[in-house]
Amino acid sequence: MPGARQKPPGQLANSRGGRGRGVTLAGPIWSEPPAIPLESPLPKVKLIWDAFWRSKVSWAVDPDADAEPLCQWAEAMQRRGELWAKVDAKGYSGPWGPLDSLMPNPDLVMIKHLDREIARLREHFGMTPTSRFRLQLTIAEAGLQADRLDRILNRKAPGATESKPRVLNFE
Repeated sequence: MPGARQKPPGQLANSRGGRGRGVTLAGPIWSEPPAIPLESPLPKVKLIWDAFWRSKVSWAVDPDADAEPLCQWAEAMQRRGELWAKVDAKGYSGPWGPLDSLMPNPDLVMIKHLDREIARLREHFGMTPTSRFRLQLTIAEAGLQADRLDRILNRKAPGATESKPRVLNFE
C-alpha cells in the first residue's frame, strides 16, 4: 500500500540521525537540595536558586557532578546583581571617557557578558522551554505522586526546627 508506514514509530527513533529517546525522571537523584554556594547571596539570587531546586527539571541535575557549572551560574547571577546596583547608583552614563566626555557606564558591558553566561547555563540545565524540549525530559507519573506524598509528609509543623542544608565545597 503506497504511503503506509513500514515500521512502528518506536523503531524509527534514532534512525538516520533523528532525535534520541527522551529521559524519564521518576524523582530527584539528590537526597536534599544543596545550599547556595555563596557567602552572602542577594535575596533575588537566593530565590532563583531555591526555585530551581523546587522544580522538576532539577531532578536531572546531580549537585556533585554538576558542581562547577552550578557555581558559575550562582556566581554570575550574584555578580550581575551587584553590578546592577552599581549602575543604579552611578547612572547609565557619565563622564568616564577621555577628557570627561559622556560615555555609557562601563559596568553595562560586563552585565551584557554575564547575561550571556547566565543564558548559556540556563540552556545547559534545561531552565527554558526550548532546552527542556531539546533534552526531552519527561516526569514519570509515579515520580509526581511520590513528590506530592513527600511534600505532604515533610511539611514543617509550627515551631519545628529546620534541618541544616547541605553546602557545596569546591576547594
